[in-house]
Amino acid sequence: TEMRSMGIQVGGEAGAGLIDSHLRPASLTLYAEQLPVRFIGRHRLARAEGRGNVHIRERFWRVPEPEPWIVPSR
Repeated sequence: TEMRSMGIQVGGEAGAGLIDSHLRPASLTLYAEQLPVRFIGRHRLARAEGRGNVHIRERFWRVPEPEPWIVPSR
């Protein structure tokens, strides 16, 4: 996928929703080593100052190979 090739992983509610189809996530949390500028531009994401439902965070763990698309649960 595009996000996987850019080193972006899905977490939070959306990550849980990918594991359990009964969940209906209201937000999307993305984790990456550095700000995914190309992804942000391609999807026209804009800063919402606390009101948005897409959150981009710095990844704080080591990623195993091959890189999974959902953040680890532990």
